[in-house]
Formats: sequence, C-alpha cells, structure tokens
Amino acid sequence: MCRRFKVSGKVQGVFFRASTRDAAASLGINGHAKNLADGSVDVLACGDDESVQRLRDWLSQGPPMARVESISSSAPKCASSWGIAEIRPSGDSDMAASLQGRTHEHYSP
Repeated sequence: MCRRFKVSGKVQGVFFRASTRDAAASLGINGHAKNLADGSVDVLACGDDESVQRLRDWLSQGPPMARVESISSSAPKCASSWGIAEIRPSGDSDMAASLQGRTHEHYSP
C-alpha cells in the first residue's frame, strides 16, 4: 500500500522530516518526506497496510517541537508496494545530494 500525506501546521524547522524518516524506517516503510513551499510537509509512505496506518498515526503528532494542525491523505498516482524510485537532477551529484538534503528525506528499510 502507498499513501501520500500532506501534513500542515508547525512542521518545518522542527526536525519533522528527519523524525519521519526514523519512524518510517522503524516500521519498514519506503518513501520520502519533503518540505513544500506552503509550509507543509509532503510524505509518501509505501509498506504494508498496518505499518502505513501506524506512520499516519505518528504523523498526527510528529516530533515534540511540531504542532500538527491537519493531515490529508491520498493514493499517489504512480507508486508500487515494493517502494519508489529516487529521481535526481543530472549533472553534479554533490550538488544534487546537497539540494536533496535541504528539502527531502528519503527512507527505506
């Protein structure tokens, strides 16, 4: 099962993405967490139904400094239950990794 969550509230600058990565890894979930321009965080979670639901429950609280106001959920248009592909810009891999590290947290078990 794959689900996309949009988490709104005080969720940027509070270690939300890194904490989501850790929570997802402990549940055996593949996916990513990335900051959006509107101040929310986009989370893609792929794993078994129970684990994805447990991550959703965790997202409703987030890490201690976060204040989650709302979560929306949808089925992603293109993802499979075995995981996702990571796509990076071509060219300088150090630059791509640097850019990714500032806005994305990818995770896999």
